[in-house]
Amino acid sequence: MIKSKDSDSNHDIVLQPIEVDNLMVKTTVHNTSTVSVIVVCIVNPLPIDMFGLLKLTSNLARVEDRLQIIIDEYNTSSVQSGRQKYLF
Repeated sequence: MIKSKDSDSNHDIVLQPIEVDNLMVKTTVHNTSTVSVIVVCIVNPLPIDMFGLLKLTSNLARVEDRLQIIIDEYNTSSVQSGRQKYLF
């Protein structure tokens, strides 16, 4: 799920984009323990109303769940292999 890791300067980790409905979510984990999230509408823009806001928050919750699964799997495999480097 890791797309790239900058090993030379800032050590940021760029994750593969996650597509949910009409959205593509790009996530970068920075070495400062902050996370950048970019949300891109693939086909149609989200309307700026209650329905659009509901759809956006619902899809972001789904992305959060997927990211948590990825982190849990990474941490589990790190412990099992003896590396014990936690992503979060």
